[in-house]
Amino acid sequence: MKYEAMYEFVTGETLAIEIVDKHIQEAIEEMELYEKIRNRAETRRHEAYVEGQTEELHEYVCLNGHFLTPEQALFHKLWIAEQAERLRKLRRVLRKLTKPQHRLIRQFYYKNMSETEIAREKRCSVSNVSQNLKRTLKFLRREF
Repeated sequence: MKYEAMYEFVTGETLAIEIVDKHIQEAIEEMELYEKIRNRAETRRHEAYVEGQTEELHEYVCLNGHFLTPEQALFHKLWIAEQAERLRKLRRVLRKLTKPQHRLIRQFYYKNMSETEIAREKRCSVSNVSQNLKRTLKFLRREF
């Protein structure tokens, strides 16, 4: 299943990413949900009832129909900011890859091609593809 994510950063830049990996897609959908929640957040007063008695009025934050404490809402905002920073850092690291490395990552992770299929398309050995992939991943881990 392919999924395309569009991101607009505070700077006004937009980035379109085509995603095939299910786990990455789920993580991005979760990030989008938190971003949507953050944008729709509003403060409300909530009156809680415990065994028929009214407790003090507490201030809660309503996020997408769920009431959270201000501390929980702050945690979500911080989490969203951290994820946005990680995405910016990943984008910077990906820009450092060469075109063949970009192509290899795209084929292996986004198009779900096997090393054998990539080797056949590039007309090289599977071990060559495997070595290039390992080298590229090592670079990404080191930089990210």
